[in-house]
Amino acid sequence: MNDNGNILSQIPIKNPERWSLSLRISQREMEYLLFAPDDDNAIITGIIALSTASDNPRKAVEDAIYDNAALLGDFKTVNVLFDNDIYALVPGGAPLQAVFEASFPGFDGEMLSSSLRGDITLVYGVMDGITSFFNRTYTRCSFHHTIGVLHDFYHRKAALANSAKLYAVLLGDRIAVCCFKGGKTMLAAVNTFRHINDAAYYILAAWADARMDAKADEVQIAGDNKERNSLIDTLRQQITFVMAAAFPASILKRGSSLQNISFDLTLAALCE
Repeated sequence: MNDNGNILSQIPIKNPERWSLSLRISQREMEYLLFAPDDDNAIITGIIALSTASDNPRKAVEDAIYDNAALLGDFKTVNVLFDNDIYALVPGGAPLQAVFEASFPGFDGEMLSSSLRGDITLVYGVMDGITSFFNRTYTRCSFHHTIGVLHDFYHRKAALANSAKLYAVLLGDRIAVCCFKGGKTMLAAVNTFRHINDAAYYILAAWADARMDAKADEVQIAGDNKERNSLIDTLRQQITFVMAAAFPASILKRGSSLQNISFDLTLAALCE
């Protein structure tokens, strides 16, 4: 079931302790996915626009949750996924706080970190006080960043491949790019684009930086079908092996509607 947030508050969630809630928070909206792990048919997804009336983005998130009673249950698990540009990948052993402060001087929010595959730590910034809010509101809450979720998913896939791989995921007006070569992470980044040609530029720049082989290595693209097909056509002018990424069968069995929500949210929710 998919709704736009206006009717979410009218949906009774019986036995919320059987359900898991995942939220994807970006600058303008909050996407949600509610599902019951023991019932393949129990899935609710949708998007709630975040208010721009206040200059306090944390309050906009709090209001969006308080205004929708279905989001306030004592859920089995809660995943909160942040999509923003305040992040850095740090190699093993480097001082996390120092790297973060040097990368984002003057940032006045919270710094969070996640250990990623390949001896990398992701440090990222979120709005001040947001983790305290979620930990007060929910009993079992974990935090993630878009690039961390996608990096680890594709790192596992790339480890099984014989050639270098670049994976790109279209997320509305954002594109995430993860590039792997010789078992190592060459790049993992997410950028905003206005035109699909801008998305192609980000991919080609990552491809060049990683010194990929245009006749042997591969690009796989996930996300919106229309934009994806246009992007594939553009990239094939310069790279031999460009293809649409197959949607994970383990997720697809829960319902084809999951192909219509942000891929990083699906991963955070269903690939814990």
